[in-house]
Amino acid sequence: MEHRDFKTAGEALEISEEISILTAGCSMQPMLRQHRDLVIVKRIDRALKKGDVVLYPGNDGKFILHRIIAVKNGSYIMRGDNNYFTEHDINPDSIVGILKEFYRDGKYIHCETDKKYQLYTFYILHSYFPRYFWKRLLKPMLSKIKHRVIK
Repeated sequence: MEHRDFKTAGEALEISEEISILTAGCSMQPMLRQHRDLVIVKRIDRALKKGDVVLYPGNDGKFILHRIIAVKNGSYIMRGDNNYFTEHDINPDSIVGILKEFYRDGKYIHCETDKKYQLYTFYILHSYFPRYFWKRLLKPMLSKIKHRVIK
């Protein structure tokens, strides 16, 4: 097999049907852990939908792997599973691939057939507001109360 160097994941997906990438960053935790999990991204071969994890270039040119949380006016709204901010107006033409599967601790997880993954996706899509409330509001407030009481 011939070895080729690609400048971007999008360029690699033009040649190959799928690519493997070692994760970087913490925006998709707890599902994907930085520098520990291997993801397989494939060319887009179907209509994208809410819940899909897709690969697209960010404003700085680095590629981002985030989940589609909504489709609005022909563009996508994205969010990392560990993020509490959203990215609006992601152009469908900028998306270069879709997460097919990933390997975590030697275990293979196929995104379209694994029932636990599908349950996790449902949880992530429907629990944003309770998670946001806990992490951004309630937990910091309880921490301040705890420190005042312990002093």
